[in-house]
Amino acid sequence: QVCSSERLSRNNTFSTLAHMQRRALVVVQCFPPLLKNAGGVSKRYLSLCRALIDGLGWHVSLLTQADVTCSHEPEVDRWLQTGSLEFLPAYGGRVTSSTDGVAFFLDLASGHNVSKMARKLMSGQYDAVFTDDALWRVVLLLLARGLGVPVVATTHTDITHMQSYQLWLVRLVWKM
Repeated sequence: QVCSSERLSRNNTFSTLAHMQRRALVVVQCFPPLLKNAGGVSKRYLSLCRALIDGLGWHVSLLTQADVTCSHEPEVDRWLQTGSLEFLPAYGGRVTSSTDGVAFFLDLASGHNVSKMARKLMSGQYDAVFTDDALWRVVLLLLARGLGVPVVATTHTDITHMQSYQLWLVRLVWKM
């Protein structure tokens, strides 16, 4: 049996939570400005931010190696100006393969990126993390899980059919 004072207290808590702005940490490799080989993926993460910010009223912190300040997307410029989108520059790299071409990647195991992710997640401000198949994403998954922040992880490119996948290091990193 719940007494009326407990019920009132619980209702006030729910009311307060309903008025707090939700926050998402989005950690992705591709985002506008659109890259020639990553246009669809970049657009997908732009759509995710649009849904979170404009559709649901969330604040988004975006950790990516793509310089979103040069996106030339009116929505991104507006979000940056209003503070709805916070750009967190990340370290990444580029790999050139004679068989599979050039790939850009976000290195989530770098000290710089781990430090940024840890500081942000340890602040206790985030309701969810969204990430793609970033290199060493297991680091982010374990960090968020340890801090009790739910993660939505997606894969946009199946590299198992690529010739580079035959290298043991590539297979190891992909499976992590």
